[in-house]
Amino acid sequence: MKFVSFLFLVWVALASSASTGQGGANGPQDEENLVGTDCRSRNGEEGVCVTFKNCYPVIVGFEQINLGYDQSSQLLEDVLESTTPCAQSKIGGRRDKNDVVCCTSMKEKPSTDVRIIEALQSEDGTDSNSNNTEPIVESSCTGANVVNIADHFGSNAPKGAYPFMAALTSKGRQFCGGSAIDNYHVLTAAHCVTHLKTPDQLDKVRILFGTVNLQTPDADRQSLPVSSIMYHGNYSDQTIINDVAIIRLAKPIQFNQYVQPVCLNRVDDYSDGTKMATLAGFGRTSVIGIGGSPTLRHATMRVWNNTECAAKYKDLGEGVPTVEPTMVCAGSTGTDACQGDSGGPLSIKRGENSYFEQIAIVSWGVGCGCCGYPAVYTRVEKYMDWIDTNRQRNMKAIPRTQSS
Repeated sequence: MKFVSFLFLVWVALASSASTGQGGANGPQDEENLVGTDCRSRNGEEGVCVTFKNCYPVIVGFEQINLGYDQSSQLLEDVLESTTPCAQSKIGGRRDKNDVVCCTSMKEKPSTDVRIIEALQSEDGTDSNSNNTEPIVESSCTGANVVNIADHFGSNAPKGAYPFMAALTSKGRQFCGGSAIDNYHVLTAAHCVTHLKTPDQLDKVRILFGTVNLQTPDADRQSLPVSSIMYHGNYSDQTIINDVAIIRLAKPIQFNQYVQPVCLNRVDDYSDGTKMATLAGFGRTSVIGIGGSPTLRHATMRVWNNTECAAKYKDLGEGVPTVEPTMVCAGSTGTDACQGDSGGPLSIKRGENSYFEQIAIVSWGVGCGCCGYPAVYTRVEKYMDWIDTNRQRNMKAIPRTQSS
C-alpha cells in the first residue's frame, strides 16, 4: 500500500508459445513488422501480435506508459519470461516489456458468464489436491473485531484485525490479495488469476490465511491448495471491466479467532464522496522498489464518487481505461493501493462499527498515492448475483451448514 501498495500485479505465468507464420524473424524491425499479425498459443488460443505492455497494461502499470515510472518487479519479470514472443529470435532469450507477444486477450472470444480453470484430476476424476469431506460453512461474517483506524494512514495491522484477509502466493511469493467469503471460496480480481492457464500452474499456488507476517510463520497460519478458479467470462485486460474472480479451495478453511469470512456488501450507500473505507494488503509501500510488504498493512481513505473519479482519469487521455459504473474509486495523496494489493478487499464498518463489510476489490490505477489519482476498484454489489451463482458451481456433492 502506499499505504499498502499498487494494484496491477497480476503475476501472469502464461506458459504458451505462438505460431505466427513469420518464422525467421530476428531483429527489432522484424518484431515491428509482426505487430497486428495473427498468432496461436501452445494451448490453441488464437491471438494477435502486439507489444507486451499493450497486451498487459494492467501488469505493466498505466502510470509507466503515461507518467514515465519504471516499476520493474519480480512478478513482472515472471510474466515477461512466461509469455510467448512472436519473433523467433526472442524465444528462450532475454525478455523485455517492449517485446511483441502473442496476445490472446485481444482476440474476440464468445461471450460467456464465467471461465473455469481446474486443478489436476486423479484417476477417479476428483481433484488431486481435494479433501472435500467437510461441508461449506457460512460462518457469521460479523465476528471480525474492528480496529480503531481513525489515525492510521499506512501502518502495520494488528493480528486478527482482518481475519478474512487472504494472500495469494506462488512458489512462495505473494502476488495478490483476496478475501475469504466462506470456508471454501476466496474472492479476488480476475487479473490476478487469468494467467493460471494449466493445472500445473494451479498446483503451485497456495492461499494463506491467518497471518500478518509473510516471513514469520506461526501456528495460526493456514496454507491451502487450489481446486479451481472461476473468473468473469467477459473480463478484459485492456478495459479492466468485470475484474472479479473466485478461487475454490481444495481443502476447507478452519475458522477460528484469526480466520473468518467477510460480509459482502449488496447496496451502494457509500459512494457519495463523503464515506471513508479501509484497505488492507501486503502490497508495496512505495512505487519505487521491488517486492511487497512482508507485513499486513492497512489504511483508511476517502471513497470518491464516480463522476469526480472519471473526470480525473479522463485528464490522462487515451490509453487509460474508462471508470465504469461497475467500478468505484478510493484513495488520496499518500494513502492508496499499490502493486501487490490487487484482488484485496476495500471495506467499510457496519453495525455501529462492530464489523467490516467488503464493498470492492482492488483492481487498477495510476501511481501509488501519487499525483492525486485514486485507485480503481470493482464494486462488489454489482457482481453479487455472479458471486452467489458461481461459488455454488460444482459444489452440489458437498452439504452446506450454517455455523452458530
